[in-house]
This record gives sequence, structure tokens and C-alpha cells, in this order.
Amino acid sequence: MRRIVLFTVFSFYCCTFSQTLWQPNEFNPIIRNYFDPDSDCLFRPCIVYHAREYHMWYSKVNSESEQMIGYARSLDGIQWTLISDKVIAPSKDLNRFDTYQASQGWVLVDQDTFKMWYGVDNKDILNYATSNWITKISAIKTGKNGKDGIVQQNFPNPCNTTTFIPYRLKRGRDVNISLYDIRGCHIKTLVDDIHQAGNYCYRLDGTNLCSGIYYYICNVEGKIHCREMVVVK
Repeated sequence: MRRIVLFTVFSFYCCTFSQTLWQPNEFNPIIRNYFDPDSDCLFRPCIVYHAREYHMWYSKVNSESEQMIGYARSLDGIQWTLISDKVIAPSKDLNRFDTYQASQGWVLVDQDTFKMWYGVDNKDILNYATSNWITKISAIKTGKNGKDGIVQQNFPNPCNTTTFIPYRLKRGRDVNISLYDIRGCHIKTLVDDIHQAGNYCYRLDGTNLCSGIYYYICNVEGKIHCREMVVVK
């Protein structure tokens, strides 16, 4: 049975299986203004569920009365992590339509691209923008496992602060293991050294990682292997 989720006036969360009888969440309000320190007002959320995460684009008014669009993500739709407080912000270029305000964005996923339509305050127009960060991480995940190096699933997974990444080599090779977030942005290099043949296990300290989906990529002299890791705080 499919569950339907409703986010109302940005701060409240309800869910239903029937579409007519809604059950408010016990943790309401799930978001307040201090979620975004630069905001005086948060409104009009647009939520897309993709790649096992909730993605939210919300409209805001900052302390200078400018309207812009921010972005956050969540694993459960209740606990949110702020990623950017202005993915679309007023432009200083007087030749652009969105010079003054940008708000009320609506987003959908078309294959590997997020597509957004958003309004401009005091203008009878709609603007359009795209983001293809999904393509970046999809390209990373297409790598095939080579015969000389295998990186295995981390344990525990999901993890909170500490997890272990096992990998093995049949022959001595130069090994690089790097960590990426779901947008394909490089977080840090975990391993970058010449290894002898054998079994290895890297201890990853995830204390400073936010909740979300990450990918660790093992590169053994050009042969790529990718694994997915989930952090839950």
C-alpha cells in the first residue's frame, strides 16, 4: 500500500494511506525559522522523493527582504539537513528577469536531471532552471569492478559515527578510495597509497558527516568500484 505524505506551510508533516484521513506527525513543527539562520520567513516547500531521500526546495525571505530559494534533504521527511540557503537568489544583473526576487519553485525529476519552474516577485513571468548533479554521481557508479581490487560493503551500514570499509588486493597496486556525497561532490580522500596483496579494512570516522547517502569509490589503477553508504544521526 502506498503512503502519501503532505507538508503544509513548510513546518508541519502529515501522512495518510487513504488520501482523505490525515494523521499529523507527533514531532510537528518539523522545521522552524532558525533552521535557516538567514531567513525571516519560510514558505512554499516543494518535495521530491528520489534515490531514497527527500529533497526539499523552499522559498524564503531573508533579513534584507529578498526572496530566494533554498535546498534541504532528509532520509525520513522529518529530520532535515540544510544544504544551501540560496540555490536560486536575486541576481545583481539588471538585464536578467530574476533581478529582484525568486520564489515558489516547483521541481520534478526527468531521468538524470532536476527541473525547476519558479516565479519572480512583482513580475508576470515564470523562470526555468535545471540541475544535473545526479548525472555526476551516476557516472561514478557506472564503474566496473576490476580483477585486482575489490572494495566490499562497509559495516555497519547504516552507520552513525564509525564504520569500516573492507577491501582486498590479489596483487600489489596503487589504491585510492574517496568519499562523495549524493550530489557527486568530493568529501575527502580515505586511502591513497601503494598496497601489497592482502586484505585491508579502513576505519571511517563519520562524526562530521551529516545524515544522508554517500558513495565511496575505489580506484585501482583506473579500475573503478563503487559502494553506497548511509549515515543516520
